[in-house]
Amino acid sequence: MIKKIFVSAVLLLTAFGTAVAADLSVNTLTDGTVIRVKGSPVKYLIRGGVKMKIKDSFTWKELGFAAKDIVDLSFSDVKKIPNGEVLKMSKPKIKGMIDMHEHYRAGGDMEKYLKVARSLGIAKTLFVPTGNGPDNAGFEKHQKALLEMQVKYPDEVIAFCTVDEAKEEAPAILEKCLKDGGKGLKLMTGHPSFYDVPLNSDIMQKLFEVAREHDVPVLIHVSIMSIPTAEAEFKDLLDKVPNVTVNYAHYCSSIYAGINLDKCASFLDKYPDLYIDLSMGGGIERYFQYTTEDMPRIRDFILKYQDRVLVGTDLILAPKPSPTANSAWVRARMMCDYSLHQEKLYRCPIMNNKGKYTLLPGFELSNDVLKKIYIENPKKFLKMD
Repeated sequence: MIKKIFVSAVLLLTAFGTAVAADLSVNTLTDGTVIRVKGSPVKYLIRGGVKMKIKDSFTWKELGFAAKDIVDLSFSDVKKIPNGEVLKMSKPKIKGMIDMHEHYRAGGDMEKYLKVARSLGIAKTLFVPTGNGPDNAGFEKHQKALLEMQVKYPDEVIAFCTVDEAKEEAPAILEKCLKDGGKGLKLMTGHPSFYDVPLNSDIMQKLFEVAREHDVPVLIHVSIMSIPTAEAEFKDLLDKVPNVTVNYAHYCSSIYAGINLDKCASFLDKYPDLYIDLSMGGGIERYFQYTTEDMPRIRDFILKYQDRVLVGTDLILAPKPSPTANSAWVRARMMCDYSLHQEKLYRCPIMNNKGKYTLLPGFELSNDVLKKIYIENPKKFLKMD
């Protein structure tokens, strides 16, 4: 909630719901105040005694501001406030983006999601079917539904397969899914909620061998920060079954309970077929806390490995009561990630910041880097012509 503006004058709501202040002194404007120039669509945020112009084609609701937070000022009053940074919330600046990490559960409204994706300039989205831990229960239903979505939307949906890695029949299930149109493999057992078999088990090796034989990529979550044996097991698996293209999601899952990009770098430096993605899904609050506290180091890491970085939001597209059933929420959530990649300063309206106004620093990546992580790297990973 943005701080209230304490003025002697009473704020009155117009028929349009916009707050108007009579005899408002510029000195009464506190941090977090949003002002609009009377008779103009131009709006500003007050931050540190300066006005930050808010740019882009998004609604105030998407930016997280309510009508009661907006105060009209005359142009002469606005001119008295010094200019500051520009505040943006961004859809992808590079059109034709390939989103590389989203989840799908049967009953999720794919058409509703794709309308949002199209409005943001996203050309294709990679989905993985998602069951429940610890054994990926129900994945068969979600996998069947996802393959059907790929048939229905062949130019926009990329369907990956999944399995229960503890089952002997897992490699055969993968073979069938690939035959039915699956474009790759998502493995769950490296996630703390799904860890029910060692990452270097015989079945895991067979799954990697199937992926290598069919020349399809693998997407995997391996929590080296919370599973003590995961790092050694995963390196052993990659050593035993080389030449498999792998997306080691979430910065190698090294941004959990702190940041350990050195561990991620050790994987990228050793395994040339390894990619990472910048998705954090439900960890958005923790993720944005880390990027705020350690922005320069994380940005430098992305720039160093820019030829092997992918992006995705890591949403779970599912029926109600999932928030992804709400198009406005999906759009805002996705724009939080793109704003992080693209802007110097931005706002993420769906963050629960406990009543505190939050202005976040972004990576401010160049268009050349954005083109790599949004389009060129996904095409290499997916072996697209």
